[in-house]
Amino acid sequence: MVQEGQIPPDTKAILCSALNELATRNFGSAAEFHWIEVPRNSGFTAGKPSTSSLVSMQANRALDFDTRKAILTEMSKVWSETTGCSEFELLMSVRDPES
Repeated sequence: MVQEGQIPPDTKAILCSALNELATRNFGSAAEFHWIEVPRNSGFTAGKPSTSSLVSMQANRALDFDTRKAILTEMSKVWSETTGCSEFELLMSVRDPES
């Protein structure tokens, strides 16, 4: 979930490719993307338009702490390096499958 216009189409393509590689390496299949864009000027942080991103990935198995931490660290690095945002603008999760 990002603010409308925050991620340009070419950057979005790079993110999708990198996250697909990460998912394939860790889960054996590509990621499924559901991009949600909050309408421009509808999301704010400290009274200014938000530059935060919410990124969540579904795991295909229950993950131990070290595996989850490694995946989240790589997701954060990919997102930060590709978009130029800071780690303080990211909320990321890797969810275990529901029982």
